[in-house]
Amino acid sequence: VSLGLFLLLGLALTFTPCVFPMMPILASIVAGQGKETSPTKAFWLSFVYVQGMAITYVALGVLTASAGHSLAGVFQSVWVVAIASIIFILLALSMFGFYELKLPSGLQSKLSDVSNQQTGGTFFGVAIMGLISALIVSPCMSAPLAGVLLHIADTGDYVLGGLYMYAMAMGIGIPLIIIGVSEGKFMPKAGAWMDGVKYAFGVGLLAVAITISDHLLPGPVVMVLWGLLLLMSGVYLGAFESRPENTWPKFWKGIGLFFVLYSVILFVGAAQGNTNPLKPLANNGATQMVNGTSAHANLPFVQVKSLAEINAAVKKANSQGKTVMLDLFADWCTACSELAEYTFPDPRVRKALKNTVWLQADVGDDSIPETLEIMQHFKVLGLPSVMFFNLEGKEQTTNRVIGYLTPEDYVARVHQAFK
Repeated sequence: VSLGLFLLLGLALTFTPCVFPMMPILASIVAGQGKETSPTKAFWLSFVYVQGMAITYVALGVLTASAGHSLAGVFQSVWVVAIASIIFILLALSMFGFYELKLPSGLQSKLSDVSNQQTGGTFFGVAIMGLISALIVSPCMSAPLAGVLLHIADTGDYVLGGLYMYAMAMGIGIPLIIIGVSEGKFMPKAGAWMDGVKYAFGVGLLAVAITISDHLLPGPVVMVLWGLLLLMSGVYLGAFESRPENTWPKFWKGIGLFFVLYSVILFVGAAQGNTNPLKPLANNGATQMVNGTSAHANLPFVQVKSLAEINAAVKKANSQGKTVMLDLFADWCTACSELAEYTFPDPRVRKALKNTVWLQADVGDDSIPETLEIMQHFKVLGLPSVMFFNLEGKEQTTNRVIGYLTPEDYVARVHQAFK
């Protein structure tokens, strides 16, 4: 699923002013071969160009993931989350045209000169041109690219990081291959619609900034931020423009008016002290945020701090004829907060776990030896990680929960683990 999302992201990036210049470059490479160029050769020239481009992105993904794995402790800091949110906001502003991010003109000219010296007819030369083209346009894509790299750094998995970036590169490359095979006949015309794509990325980056920092802020403040984002999106979609005559402007104005209306509902809900953007007018004020973590007085968690304590608790629970659920979380983890906020308190979840002992370990700081031992023993790939142990004390590894699940999906997972 994740690889598919990165592929779709690459497809979307193709139609930005950043990647669009690659299209005529590739079309000219193929067209320059003369009339004798067969569709098969045109395809392979285009494919090799895209693979050269992909090398750049895969290298970025692997290097970022490697650094992210070694710097996992640094990314736990509240200050790092706050700085990352600010970076996303600044990158979003560049998408809205407040300023432009690009390589220094001198360095960009040198890269262009090297690219122009390559021979388009050779596969090696085409690959080099693809690699250099990616270097030239990457700074222009720095806003969405930085968001992807920050996510990869958080995973700390260099294999997955490389695959993510390759999927994104292939997403960018699919339209380029079509353009190359058609020798530019199918190349869309540049226009104002490309600015709309950039604006959409800007909104997406702001949404990411809110998402990664929402566990650091009071719920009503998060509601206000979502409301402001929807209000701004509605304005950009033309909610307050004069009556449009064409069909598409009317459609986008309708979407914009809906966003504006929902933003007002979010503002009202925030004023009432509500915290759920999906249920802005529901009276959920009973759930409060304390030090960035959901506080549910009735959650029956038993806190454990070491692998020895976990083993002892599992053994004790089994002797009483009970199964065990172990929740590994961190205060900085957004999905952990969502589980505590929406899933664990749900009556259906509690009913499914009525014969289960709830264990919880804060593994947010892997510089602590006991925490590192837990992470290594269970081979934790991401947080939250929730594990289920049967009556024999064995973890049901195929049913481990990584990330957020809705109450419905969580109950289904519990039933699978303890069937």
